[in-house]
Amino acid sequence: MDINVLLKPKSIVIVGATDKHNMSGDATKNIPRSSISDHVYYINPKRDSLYERKCYNTLQELPEVVDLMVMCTPAKTVPGYLEQAGQLGIRAAVVFASGFSEERTPEAHALADQVEKICAKYEIALCGPNCVGYVNALDKICGGPLDYGLLDMDVKKGLGIVAQSGFVTSGFTNPDVRNLAYIVSAGNCSSVTLEEYMLFFARDTRVNCIAAYIEGIKKPDVLIQAIKEAAEARKPVVVLKAGMTVKGSFAAASHTGSLAGDYKIIEAVFNKYGVIICKTLQEFVSTARMFAILDGNIPQNTNVGAINFSGGENTLCADTC
Repeated sequence: MDINVLLKPKSIVIVGATDKHNMSGDATKNIPRSSISDHVYYINPKRDSLYERKCYNTLQELPEVVDLMVMCTPAKTVPGYLEQAGQLGIRAAVVFASGFSEERTPEAHALADQVEKICAKYEIALCGPNCVGYVNALDKICGGPLDYGLLDMDVKKGLGIVAQSGFVTSGFTNPDVRNLAYIVSAGNCSSVTLEEYMLFFARDTRVNCIAAYIEGIKKPDVLIQAIKEAAEARKPVVVLKAGMTVKGSFAAASHTGSLAGDYKIIEAVFNKYGVIICKTLQEFVSTARMFAILDGNIPQNTNVGAINFSGGENTLCADTC
């Protein structure tokens, strides 16, 4: 399994391409805005073309074996398309659909097991399911319905974000932010896990800070390797860990099918390697942005100068410091 093929594809096919006003329609419009536009293909047996781009009937009809398959189809169709993709040599996929391990039904879990087995069989690097894909701003690749305006920016280095929530990733985006390298909505992590994205970011010299919203950990050894390598590279790691309470753990299971784990153990590991643990979404976003902007120029002492709009803000800042 190669995450590079997933996040840096040379060609993409959108299965279920549409012009409807929904997430699939947004993906159909935005993905061709990538730097590899000439190698983006649509599959929709019911249409001859969309947005002046030809629609193919099947994966087999495509003019080339693509790197990445983005699926805009229902959950029940996913195993079949993944099997076809694997046989053809397609080695990466994004699945938006929900209805897998996050649901507590035998049918949904059976579907999730199928997806995991097919990905393992063909070494398919899959983002999702139950996600909104990703954006690679460095190489100008959109792998989902949202490009966050990053395809229009000239990004050389920046923040690597991975989250088990599409909403959390959106908290980092506004028109003034120009230092975002990757934004990944990991979803259920049926193939590529959140920890593996973190390790990828730790090893990418164009990423200067790692931000991770974590609901559950599937590969503790990979997590430790990721934060260890980040520490050795003096690359800050900022996390927001959800599911720290009984109710939170229950919510995490229903959201992405994640097991939250023992927070005390996770906290001890994070503290050992200098991971910054945030308690709120606002703190998480602000802290990660700060380190990305500093770009390695970490203050050497605790002296802080504050410039604020009002005296009250200065007072609150003094209390914080």
